[in-house]
Amino acid sequence: MKQRPLLAMVNSQQQYQFGQAKRDSLPLYCRECPVRFVCNGGCPKNRILYTPDGEPGLIYLCDGYKSLFTHIDQPMRRMAAELRAERSPANIMYFLAQEEHELQRRFAHAGRNDPCPCGSGRKFKKCHGSQS
Repeated sequence: MKQRPLLAMVNSQQQYQFGQAKRDSLPLYCRECPVRFVCNGGCPKNRILYTPDGEPGLIYLCDGYKSLFTHIDQPMRRMAAELRAERSPANIMYFLAQEEHELQRRFAHAGRNDPCPCGSGRKFKKCHGSQS
């Protein structure tokens, strides 16, 4: 069996066609998803669910991917900005600690019937205030 260099396989027409077929088979729900750039619909063998509109081809990890990638979006952007500024991306820990401190301060001053400082839209007593 003849061996081919990895670069030749990656740049092959066959690999290109595979990528195009994978992309073209995504349901509209996935093609319009704000985190598609990260998951790209996942592996086609895992697309076993239906979209909210009933279209087949949704990856069973969709909800988890959306939750994770939405949650890490701002910290990742800050880390990228730190790298572009030739600073350590570990500086994100300082920013996150500042935000946590500010959130705790806002929780401490929230009244029971005030909107919850977390931004959920619920009253404090029905959100984070119920955990006290």
